[in-house]
Amino acid sequence: MQPSRTIIRELRRLASPESYLYALADLMPLVPDLTKAALKVLLHRLVRSGELERVCRGIYLYPFVDYPSHLLLYHVVSILRPKHINYLSLESVLSETGIISQAPFSWIGIISTGRSATLSCGKFGTIEFIHTKRALESYADELAYDKERRLWIASPALAKADLQRSRSASLDLIQEG
Repeated sequence: MQPSRTIIRELRRLASPESYLYALADLMPLVPDLTKAALKVLLHRLVRSGELERVCRGIYLYPFVDYPSHLLLYHVVSILRPKHINYLSLESVLSETGIISQAPFSWIGIISTGRSATLSCGKFGTIEFIHTKRALESYADELAYDKERRLWIASPALAKADLQRSRSASLDLIQEG
């Protein structure tokens, strides 16, 4: 069977609202005879034909399942950096909790033990990773795990402190009250 048919057949079988995003490494076992370079070419063709959608570099969406689009960016974080501590913070948390009035549209701020980077996910939005060297023990009690987002979430106090430390936005947005 052709490798492209194999991938699509397996994704039809595996995909669900909980499993709809795939990293390159997730797809490699489906076609073990292909090299990484050949798989990338094949995935590019599947994207062009509409069978897959590229979310960002190395992450693909199987669009023929009823996936939670409002959670996609959060789920991308958990796939992109599984070996790092990552948590939602900064303006994302402060906006959700009403501490700032301006809600970041299609943007999430992540504090990460991985390197700082801004990752465009095209029409899905943007993920900003801000590196931290802080030891987890110094802020672990300020985090709560959100099962739906598959991500740790900072408390408002930690998000505010992260914003001050990162200087990624003006503190003028914070509404004291």
